[in-house]
Amino acid sequence: MKTSIDKNQIIAIRTLVSKLHLDKEDVIYNASSGRTTKTTELDYFEAEALIRFLRTGQINKSDRANEMRRKIISCCYEMRMVNAKGKIDMAKVNSMVVKYGYLKPKSLNDYTLSELPMLVTQFTKFRDHFLLKKAQAR
Repeated sequence: MKTSIDKNQIIAIRTLVSKLHLDKEDVIYNASSGRTTKTTELDYFEAEALIRFLRTGQINKSDRANEMRRKIISCCYEMRMVNAKGKIDMAKVNSMVVKYGYLKPKSLNDYTLSELPMLVTQFTKFRDHFLLKKAQAR
């Protein structure tokens, strides 16, 4: 399964963003749920969803589910669940979802569109608690 963005996707995104007179960094930031502002750092599925959105202006149900998954991943990134290179450690993310998610023992990708809002809320609270404790430690 493909996970990294390919050259054709990069070209398509840059062309569409230019034609639509959009701010590339803002578009990429939103497409990655705040993870990056660089086109080359998008994953394959983020790029596909962004291209579809830029062409049609519509988001389908799987895109909404993936958007919520990216929000959870973003929360985990803020909680420093990263590897030595500073990239998100998906093994840690899935481990946390399985261990603490409200529908145990489901992994992140097993949650449905209707189940994800509760999981997003749960991980937002985890993140807020983590950041509060970090601020108090200073």
